[in-house]
Amino acid sequence: MAYWQDATIVEGLAALAERAPERTALVWAGEETSYGDLLARSRRLASALDGMGVGEGETVAVWLRNRPAWVEAQLACSHLGAAVVAVNTRYRTHELEYLLEDAGAAVLLTESTFLGTDYLEVAASLVPELRAAEDRSALSSEAFPALESVVAVDGADDYPGVVDYDTALSRADATDAPAPSTAADAPACVFYTSGTTSDPKGCPQTNRSLLEHSYKVGEHF
Repeated sequence: MAYWQDATIVEGLAALAERAPERTALVWAGEETSYGDLLARSRRLASALDGMGVGEGETVAVWLRNRPAWVEAQLACSHLGAAVVAVNTRYRTHELEYLLEDAGAAVLLTESTFLGTDYLEVAASLVPELRAAEDRSALSSEAFPALESVVAVDGADDYPGVVDYDTALSRADATDAPAPSTAADAPACVFYTSGTTSDPKGCPQTNRSLLEHSYKVGEHF
């Protein structure tokens, strides 16, 4: 599968995983993840996100540094026909507030802190329900009615309404995820402009447009 014009991102990865499942796909913090394991984790995450109400046409805001969960989220959203909204790691409260509302994100995936900013504290200042929710799987935000869940890679213990990432994956079954989306023209990722001349605007990129920049990886794999 050297050319992926009619494939989704997750289909491109699945093709590589089928050819060399044990080959290293990611290296982070001294740990390696194979293509086979990356595909399996992304499918479990797709199942977990499906249970949180993420489906075709929905958006998932990802406020993370470059780490495996970012890649897994992109693949899981591609599986579901949803789009990742890339959140600038230097955003502050008012910028995150605008993005969550404008993008209508169903899920916010984040981590505890980065670049000196307490991401979970910022999220809780916008969604106070995160401090008091009794059920992590049933968030109801007055300010962001589209927001179904906030998921954190770490640091969720102090916020009763935040879902722990690893716990969500451990409870998910890859076989429970819906059939993979095959819409290559579906938005896969949304990047926001800087907003220097007006409000930031979301610029969607399709599965096809992203894979067209990557097909040579598969060609020489």
